Amino acid sequence: MFAVYVSLLGIFPPAVAFKNHTPYWSRVFSDFCPETIPEKMVYYPTVGTIIGAWAGAIVIPLDWDRPWQEWPISCVISAYIGHVIGSIIALIVCYFNPESSTLQKKRE
Repeated sequence: MFAVYVSLLGIFPPAVAFKNHTPYWSRVFSDFCPETIPEKMVYYPTVGTIIGAWAGAIVIPLDWDRPWQEWPISCVISAYIGHVIGSIIALIVCYFNPESSTLQKKRE
């Protein structure tokens, strides 16, 4: 179930946005340099989801014996938190970066 959550948060949005366009996939996720606003709106939440899922695994070996500390619970919660933080960062970056709109107009 954890893989389903991470896939829905991290893989489904780029799959819907980019479809089969290989240059978009390679530029955003291989080169790590999204250029347009839709690429940034997909990139930051995906990275936030992955970082959040990894960060959620930190509390698992701490031996607190809490019910929320079991295997997938902390990772799923932190993946959602990372996705929300990544979405907020994407909004801020797209709002304060006017170069993206001119770059998008040049491509069209």
